[in-house]
Amino acid sequence: VVETVFLSNQQRDFMKTQLWQHCCADSKSPLLMDTEDEEIDHFIGKSKSAVEHSFPEDGLRCLEALHDWTAPTIAVVVKNLPRDPIIPSSDDQGTLQKPSFVMEGVIAAVGELTGPTQRLVGYAAEVTYSHPLFHVGTPKPTNAATHALARATALSPHRDMARLPNDLSPEVLVLGALRRGYDSHVATTLVDNRDVVARLSKETRRILQLPLFYVETPQWLRKKGDDGTQGEFQELMPLLVGNDSVAMQVDWNSVKGIDRQATNALQRLQGSIASAPLKEIHLGDGDVLVFHNQRVLHGRSQYDEVRYDGYDRALMRGYFRSRQRGEGRII
Repeated sequence: VVETVFLSNQQRDFMKTQLWQHCCADSKSPLLMDTEDEEIDHFIGKSKSAVEHSFPEDGLRCLEALHDWTAPTIAVVVKNLPRDPIIPSSDDQGTLQKPSFVMEGVIAAVGELTGPTQRLVGYAAEVTYSHPLFHVGTPKPTNAATHALARATALSPHRDMARLPNDLSPEVLVLGALRRGYDSHVATTLVDNRDVVARLSKETRRILQLPLFYVETPQWLRKKGDDGTQGEFQELMPLLVGNDSVAMQVDWNSVKGIDRQATNALQRLQGSIASAPLKEIHLGDGDVLVFHNQRVLHGRSQYDEVRYDGYDRALMRGYFRSRQRGEGRII
């Protein structure tokens, strides 16, 4: 089930007033704050307070349910949120120089409100994004796309940071639509892991739970001289963690089994994902999508209309996971 939470105009306006006190153009940008400094914690804390005060109670319960692996709720779409008044065009690097920081505040708040220990985090290995905590993505020509958010082609159902174990990979993922763009048909897609696993035989599940698979290094993370077969990505890993957490990469062709048995299990897994029910989410300007990265595979349909003129669809993403006090935000 994908739950939709609508803020009333009164809730939206009050939230905007509270957020604007530290997200306006005259405030310091969180993008300029040290990711391990108390300053960013203060920004997120004020954002959480502003959002939580005006967020519908049933909506907060929906967010918390994302951590219940037995719950039917797999994602939450939040609509009629406060928005940045100006969304400028994207530059040649796909980044946006917004004069205000409302979306950053909303994403940080909504993600951390899913659970008391959830914190906005970044990953040291992700070096191609505009910011380690707030990732902006807008389509770019294929030969210029340095990460998945910048691709115009369809994205296969996958788990972000799938090469990492569950205790390190993002738990909650938040996508905020800065701009819908020209293509009203493009959709973020979701597949419930439980539907995938239910289609697999017991033997296939057993094989997928073994460290019999490796991943070619993604193009945007390769160092000079790496043809995709060097570095930490060659460590063997399972593709099914526990009973129902599927660790599939965004590029299915990059996943390899070490032998025929593993390769056959991989093919069955991919077939199960392709045949499982698919939810399509069309995000409008300012909408936010929240889901559990380890419970749900997500992807995106192909763009039917993309112009590369700076005004195509633009999303901002934040990663969240449980972190104890004293643990840094960069993993």
